[in-house]
Amino acid sequence: MALPPLQREFLLWLSDAPTEEIKTAVGEGNEQERDVVFEAGSIPAGESIQLVAEKDLKKFTALQLWYCMLTAAENNGTYIRESRLRNLPTISVLDRKHIIKNIKDKVFLSDAAGTAAAAAAAAAAAAAASSAAPSAGGDLTPANERAANEAPRAAEQAMAARKIDLEAVLGKEVVRHTRNTCMQAVRSLQDVLDMDKVSKNVEEERNKVRTKRVKRAGNPIIIVPSMVANAPLNLCNIKTFLEDGKFVPVDKGATTPLSVHVVKEHAQWGTVTFKVVDSASGFSEDEYSRVVAMFVSGKKWELKQITIWNDPAEVFNRIKGVYVYFDDERKADVVKAWNVTDYPLKRHSRNKDVLQSHSICTEIYAHMQNKHNAMVQSLVQEHEAKVAAEKEARIKAEQAMLIDDMDGAGEAADASGAPVKL
Repeated sequence: MALPPLQREFLLWLSDAPTEEIKTAVGEGNEQERDVVFEAGSIPAGESIQLVAEKDLKKFTALQLWYCMLTAAENNGTYIRESRLRNLPTISVLDRKHIIKNIKDKVFLSDAAGTAAAAAAAAAAAAAASSAAPSAGGDLTPANERAANEAPRAAEQAMAARKIDLEAVLGKEVVRHTRNTCMQAVRSLQDVLDMDKVSKNVEEERNKVRTKRVKRAGNPIIIVPSMVANAPLNLCNIKTFLEDGKFVPVDKGATTPLSVHVVKEHAQWGTVTFKVVDSASGFSEDEYSRVVAMFVSGKKWELKQITIWNDPAEVFNRIKGVYVYFDDERKADVVKAWNVTDYPLKRHSRNKDVLQSHSICTEIYAHMQNKHNAMVQSLVQEHEAKVAAEKEARIKAEQAMLIDDMDGAGEAADASGAPVKL
């Protein structure tokens, strides 16, 4: 089946014309209703064209072939995205690859020529056989006898022409796999078993590392003065002060919670949650080991709640001491003998509250690094594991989105039919 002359000229123009010339062949907007104008004439955008002269092969519209060659230098993702934006019918990835190659290599010319030659030779053979038929009298004339002898030769020539064309196509084939090689495995069964064994060994090593990790029994603890101590900070306002850097005065009649949790973000430790209480009475040895800071009010009796250590020097060696007071009040004498850090607050000005809050947290972090290293290492490991898990989840989500996009692109591209057979 030979291509119509206009379609043939259109494909020739697509194979040789520069991109800028191809771009101007169709006007902007409503491309599907326009003609594709080229140097030899114009062709309707919806006209079907069959590139290869074989039965049951898919046809493409002139508009599809035009846009396919216009975007030949673009990758498949860009082609599909731009096609959707312009509301143009897309071509599957496999079809697009074959179409670009066929048009650039002018395969449609050799196919049409071979088909035409075979058809002409077959017609000549048929004419020779017809002319060589015996006359009504049943005798062959010398001319008819020669024609009868030449008829098989003409048929052979027709078959040879078709065979040459077929051999030219088959000569471009590359054998990747045969029926036998497809059944051959790249690795032996022993290789697979060895790989499985290595995988199990790696998993066992990872489990050993996990078991060596330091496990925290609970959150770090901060002790603050009770309401009766009449200190600036207590359970009612410590959370706002440490988390937001805001001091909020508390009424004496306010209801005091049993404990609060202060959540802070650290650059290396990640999210750190402090449990804040106003009494250490009844603490276990484990709970004492998790006390990282104590806010004092300057009362002598407030250290009596610490029963595991009797000496104030030992208490504030193990626990970070913090003394917060209003700068218009007289500093308590007892704290002068304690190893605590002073943080004066303005009674009526809140400008420096955030700085004092940040300084207190920084001091507590430094004390934890020095005196509670095992706890810090556990926080770091938990943070790194969380970051790794989030990264893995993000990568899986991106891969799933990419697969969905590819599947959607493939469905859109295959909406018009099956891939081209070459």
